[in-house]
Amino acid sequence: MCLNADCSLTSSLPFKVHNPIRYYGLNCAADQHRKPDHFTAERCIRCGEEYQYRFHTYAHLGGFYCPNCGYQRRKPQISVEKIRELNRRYSVVSMRTPDEKKEVKVRIPALYNIYNACAAVCGYLAFAECVNRKGRQIISREQIFKSLAAIRPAFGRMEIIDLGGVKLQMILVKNSAGCNQVISWMSNMDEPYEMVICLNDHIADGRDISWIWDTDYEQLAEDNRLLRVYVLVDRAKTLQNRLRCAGLPEDKILRLTGYRALIKKIRGKKVPVFAIPNYTAMLEMRRFLG
Repeated sequence: MCLNADCSLTSSLPFKVHNPIRYYGLNCAADQHRKPDHFTAERCIRCGEEYQYRFHTYAHLGGFYCPNCGYQRRKPQISVEKIRELNRRYSVVSMRTPDEKKEVKVRIPALYNIYNACAAVCGYLAFAECVNRKGRQIISREQIFKSLAAIRPAFGRMEIIDLGGVKLQMILVKNSAGCNQVISWMSNMDEPYEMVICLNDHIADGRDISWIWDTDYEQLAEDNRLLRVYVLVDRAKTLQNRLRCAGLPEDKILRLTGYRALIKKIRGKKVPVFAIPNYTAMLEMRRFLG
């Protein structure tokens, strides 16, 4: 099993499972927010005491420990020791494995994709260990590191869609923690940009969309590089109200009737356009724009 050492929930799985375990995680803080994310796991899964943190990355992830029963973050075998660069196109990190420390480029940006890269390397090393016991050869470790710099985003995960010369980048979000990470990532913009937010409440999304009130849209209100926010699909009116409450000026928020209206609005734009749909909205958008 490959588990995220920084997550108090998944790290608890070995309590009753005796499989071999490998851990991955970040050995460094990532203080990107002016205020902490809304925690989803504030209390110890063993005794109920509130967790303390030696460092924090985002949401409930980081160097957690319980001051009452002693349950705490395990030392990861695969770890990021330092985030050297984190921009809107890629990340560069110092990654440590049991055998080496290496500077690694992760082509898909944002902090949560650094975690995904760690998980991929951890999974590869666990698989390689099993295969090597059988005397078989698999791709080299160096090729794994190189693949992180070559991977292409797909299926709404930083996917780029060309709309007649306008590059629309689609970033799937499903909860407040993920949405806060996207907003933090966009705070690295070095140029003006526009945003599209699509919110449905279908069964596959979850009927409860109250998580938008835990999302730090207030950061958007403070970002002078944000030119316009387009909101659309089923819960556009609710989302429009949330953005107003966050402090976005009325003239920056435009509620649209659908994707056809969106295309008319962004066609010919000379600035980057980022779309942030939830799950079923992402599927609709890909079908319509693809």
